[in-house]
Amino acid sequence: MIETLKNIFLNFFRLGLIQICSLALQLLLIPLVVSRAGIAENGKVLTALSVAGLFSILLNYGTSQSGPLALSEKSVATETALNRSPLSLLLALRVLVFFLIAVLFMVLYWLRIPFAIFLLGALPMLVAEVLNPYIVCIGTNRLNVLVWLNFLGRATGFLLVYFYWFDPAGTFWVNAYVGAGLAIVFLLFWVVEFLQGRLRWEVASLADLRRLLKTNFSLVTSNLLVYLQQSLVLYTIGAVASASVLGIYAIIDKLIWGLRMVLISFSGAVFASALDIYKEGQQRWLRFRSQINRLLAGGLLVVALVLLIMASPLADFLASGVDQRTLSMAIRLAAVIPLFTGLNLLNVLELILKKEFAALNRNNSWIFFMVCLLCFSLWSLFLLHIEILFWMPVLLLLLTESITLFVYEKNRHHPR
Repeated sequence: MIETLKNIFLNFFRLGLIQICSLALQLLLIPLVVSRAGIAENGKVLTALSVAGLFSILLNYGTSQSGPLALSEKSVATETALNRSPLSLLLALRVLVFFLIAVLFMVLYWLRIPFAIFLLGALPMLVAEVLNPYIVCIGTNRLNVLVWLNFLGRATGFLLVYFYWFDPAGTFWVNAYVGAGLAIVFLLFWVVEFLQGRLRWEVASLADLRRLLKTNFSLVTSNLLVYLQQSLVLYTIGAVASASVLGIYAIIDKLIWGLRMVLISFSGAVFASALDIYKEGQQRWLRFRSQINRLLAGGLLVVALVLLIMASPLADFLASGVDQRTLSMAIRLAAVIPLFTGLNLLNVLELILKKEFAALNRNNSWIFFMVCLLCFSLWSLFLLHIEILFWMPVLLLLLTESITLFVYEKNRHHPR
């Protein structure tokens, strides 16, 4: 077990470093934007970033997940299927979806929807997603290259914001600069790969494109449901709450998002070991599951304790000049949320190992329905002219994670 844990933490370090780097640079942007434009404008920037994340799921169309999954299973059949979907086909699909999204954003801007300017500002983030070399780096076992690419891209974007954006009226440029930094670094990677002969481009046929759209449809649908479960609250708050409440909740959402990404990296690190352990039998898997859950619970309780103790200094750092007391209270209220997320990781992983994708989609559909009801409750309060206070969306997020854990636990097939 000790050797297994060593391998898990080595993989986690490599994958988690990308998420930690992204989170750290994103958190550095928050006080910069708040100090130059205010917390309300920062809320719009983070909301646009969340919308871009939603559309990036469409851009990826499941390819960033299906590739690593095939490599981890080391399945000859799956590797053959990947070979029939060359990088040129995947890039062609991403470019097509990006074009449709760009047209949608421009139409919204043409209809004079105020927030559309922030959506246009997020387009460079989607360009970076089109060029993201995740599959290439994972497929060729070059995780160190992927770490450096993400760091250099994020750092370039941060420097562009720091030195070239000052106008509070042009806050939509923040996401544009961050996306531009990533896109530039990713584009350089593709150029170097092509010049060194490691890539071979092929013309993607329409038949192959249609086949890929059909094959990955269920996967992208499931991914969209999961993302909407996490983001629907943010969109609702933007519609029914004050700008200050949106700004505070957007910071909480970004903190939880960052911790969730770290947990997803941990899940990916566990996955390779879990594949072999699950084949050894039910009892071996249950022991492994119990050990990992205890490890997660202990680590996440420490994280919750740190957030409770450090809430005030963290609020001062993230939002200097605004209501740090309210923000620190929101951070304390949200401190336990990652614990519920972490305790559910092995539930999701178990369904994947069993290839019970229908159950996965069914669970996500039920959870999404419950989240819609919870968001409708906020709309009801808004229609009744009851003020939406800062703690309400944070509590709603806590309820969402609790419901998610309950649904997955209830639908597990516990051995007798």
